[in-house]
Amino acid sequence: MIVVQCTEIIKYRGLIRIVQRDNFTVAL
Repeated sequence: MIVVQCTEIIKYRGLIRIVQRDNFTVAL
């Protein structure tokens, strides 16, 4: 259970990084 939650958090963080990257490039 804990391992699954950790992987989900990592995936969520990865998605946030991708979104921030897209927004940053759009802002530029």
